[in-house]
Amino acid sequence: MDTCYFWFRLNNSTQSHQRVNGDRRSLLLYYCYFYYSYLLLDCCFIHCDKFSQKYKREKKINSSKMHKKTARIVGILFIIATAAIFAESIYEPFLNSPDYLDLIYSNKTTVIVGLLLESIMIPAMFLIPIFLFPVLKKYNKTLALGYIGIRSLESALIGVAQIIKISLISLGQDYLNGGGANVSDFQNTGNSIQSKLFWVNTDGIIYVVIFAIGAFILNFVLYKSKLIPRWLSIWGLFAAVAIFTGTILYAFTDTPEVIAMLLIIPIAVQEMVFAVRLIVKGFNSPTVASKSVK
Repeated sequence: MDTCYFWFRLNNSTQSHQRVNGDRRSLLLYYCYFYYSYLLLDCCFIHCDKFSQKYKREKKINSSKMHKKTARIVGILFIIATAAIFAESIYEPFLNSPDYLDLIYSNKTTVIVGLLLESIMIPAMFLIPIFLFPVLKKYNKTLALGYIGIRSLESALIGVAQIIKISLISLGQDYLNGGGANVSDFQNTGNSIQSKLFWVNTDGIIYVVIFAIGAFILNFVLYKSKLIPRWLSIWGLFAAVAIFTGTILYAFTDTPEVIAMLLIIPIAVQEMVFAVRLIVKGFNSPTVASKSVK
């Protein structure tokens, strides 16, 4: 009896010892599993963090390069749009002459070349807000879209003005084919056509008002965003107000034309300074970079 009891206790003790050893081995395996899992996850997080930082740096660099490229393109487009206006001097002597009915068709090649060169400003003006939109929308998407709309309307007005001028060539042809008969009728028709240019031409009332609004929107966003030096955007804001005021005064008061013309100079010079700065330096890099990352 005592011997059986002894073997029973010994057997239970052995089984208990084996269970304890088994539990210890299980705990050791669990510990190793969690420990190496922790090391693996920690390694993954470290590499992910390094990759994320590298991606942000590359994104920042690529964004900066893209904005510099955009700035150069916009600056070139501003210069093209401004230079194209001077093509008007090619055909203006014929169009503004008292004998324009006799001259405009006889010199139609010169007139058409001048009109085509001047028409280059249409795509240039339309593309300016398109290229600026990705930059400006980060600061004010509504005004960026509004700037596209204003510039599109501006381009459309120039297109209408060019069509009106081309119609004068056809009128001159009909006048010459008629042998100079019914001069007064042709002159009245020509005067009626030219009167529309008073509103939609590059120096027309509607065009200049729309141009001033567009210039104000652009410089307002540039002022708020600090994409360019604030003195330059403030210059643009005051110049836009000046040309708008001068145009309204000239159209509806007895203000001399020379006053209205002088008030165009500030915005013309500001746009060229702005364009050259975009080509040479681009946008202010710190502002662009911080916004791009956000």
